[in-house]
Amino acid sequence: KGTISTFSTFCRKQGWEFCSIEFVQIPKGATKKAKTILQPNEIQSVFEDTDTNNLEYYIHAFRFLILTGLRRGELCGLMNEDINGSVAYIKRSINRLNEVTQGKTINAQRPVALCMRAIQVLDDQKTMLKCMGIISPYVFPDKSGNRSNSNNLYKCWYNYRGKIGVNCSLHELRHTLISYASASMPEALLKKNVGHSKSMDTGIYIHNVEDETRQIASLLDKRFNGIL
Repeated sequence: KGTISTFSTFCRKQGWEFCSIEFVQIPKGATKKAKTILQPNEIQSVFEDTDTNNLEYYIHAFRFLILTGLRRGELCGLMNEDINGSVAYIKRSINRLNEVTQGKTINAQRPVALCMRAIQVLDDQKTMLKCMGIISPYVFPDKSGNRSNSNNLYKCWYNYRGKIGVNCSLHELRHTLISYASASMPEALLKKNVGHSKSMDTGIYIHNVEDETRQIASLLDKRFNGIL
């Protein structure tokens, strides 16, 4: 219903006519499109890209998505004040209409563990913004320092993936993290980190969460150290 409502609002803003399809039923046996994820050599290509003459502006954003499994709207809405040491607190998301929302689901607002590589990516992002003279409250702003548009981020990844020769979509960077992490991380921990389990709401600062994020970060470091 939320998706239909959002699309209906978009149509009205565009002056288009909208016909609801809420009564259309998809057969249970319908074939689903297989998910594509980055292979180890493709992950290496993203992290080893140092073409200083033609470096993608959002390269650190792409790397951060791979290392954290954030949704693109969550990344666009991430602010500097949301980062606390080795934890990123997801508090908002930016939808395709460039509107601030509470996230895709009730479980979206959550603490996300940052492995050492993710923390390094944040440092690299800060260095890049400083060199470009960009000051912004957002972690991954656009070149004007404003909040990044999730649609533009999608287009930038589409162009960038062609440069490095991969077929993985921007959202499938999230599936990449989930696929690799699931091999070494308990399902309950993984679900909490990517926003697939019950939200802890105001309890996100309690000690057991700190212990969990440290455990998650350690497991992610071990996993990506074997790839990078």
